[in-house]
Amino acid sequence: MRGRFFLSTLLFAGILLPLTSCGGNGLSKIEIVPSGDVSLTVGQEVQFTAWGFYGNSNKVMPNKNITDEVNWGYTTSVLQPCPGTPTVPGCFLAASVGVAVVGASAPSFNGTAFSIQNATVTVTKAP
Repeated sequence: MRGRFFLSTLLFAGILLPLTSCGGNGLSKIEIVPSGDVSLTVGQEVQFTAWGFYGNSNKVMPNKNITDEVNWGYTTSVLQPCPGTPTVPGCFLAASVGVAVVGASAPSFNGTAFSIQNATVTVTKAP
């Protein structure tokens, strides 16, 4: 009886402890560079970089370039992915005059992490 209790305690600890400790060091936020206001003329390209920050308030791990791992989003047809095969993650071509917002998202332990500051891209006509 005592051996069975000891075995069940070990199994419980072996299953529960890894599950409760694995969530604290997941992706916590994304920063994209450049951020804020970006100005382009039609035909120019811009390359964004996404930096992932991992950890929680108790333990912060080093940031990591996750440009290839995020889902890139933009709000209008003013921007298009850079031409080429394969496409370059985070690279956009200014296709027409207007304003677009660029952001990034990726799965995290608590759902989805989004870029904490998006980029507003203003595209003007080439001189």
